[in-house]
Amino acid sequence: MRRIVDLTQPFSKDSVAHPSFPKPLVLRLYTHQDVQPGTPCTCQAELLIASNHAGTHVDAMSHFDDDPKAPKIDEMPLDLFCGEGTCLDLRAFPPRYYVKLEEIKEVVKKNRNDIRRGDVLLFCTGHYEKTKGTPAYLTEFPAIEPEVVYWMKDLGVKIFGVDNMSPDQPAVTDKYPTHMACKKVGMTHYENLCNLAAVVNKRFQFYGFPTLIEHGGGGHVRAIAILDE
Repeated sequence: MRRIVDLTQPFSKDSVAHPSFPKPLVLRLYTHQDVQPGTPCTCQAELLIASNHAGTHVDAMSHFDDDPKAPKIDEMPLDLFCGEGTCLDLRAFPPRYYVKLEEIKEVVKKNRNDIRRGDVLLFCTGHYEKTKGTPAYLTEFPAIEPEVVYWMKDLGVKIFGVDNMSPDQPAVTDKYPTHMACKKVGMTHYENLCNLAAVVNKRFQFYGFPTLIEHGGGGHVRAIAILDE
């Protein structure tokens, strides 16, 4: 039986954005009541004003790579944003901590995770479910150290994702070392995923296509996992 798991945080005025980006605005544009009585056709529509890094999104390489040739989101291949994948369980690690490569390897060994070349690799911290709607979401999460990025590249992982604001921990360092490792190896990632506990230690099909924003440094995503159970 096939099961679809939504890995996308709801988008609203309360959607999370890094503190350097403004909070989204979601404004009423039309409702079915905003018409003269007797109007035969009515509609509902909203006006969105938001950073492309608010809520569930994927970074373009140009977001963190200052090379003029770094691909913008509309220049990145669609097959990067879908494929087979798996999810590692990092829920035991504390906030404001960079999970080390050796600790990641121990997680893989303990749970017998099957990581294959070409995979999408997700990291479940459970952070969204624990802290959504609170200031702690922006600060109290574990991150992954840069060496994990090099390890993923060696394994052939094509893209990865986290269920918190960033694979880095700005409360620990403002140098963004994991983003810089991504720049060095040419790998990008999803941020602000959710519901990863539903797919942890499983294999699944992942789909997370970004909005096609011309010359964009990233794009909002509706991310899902499809499991055969």
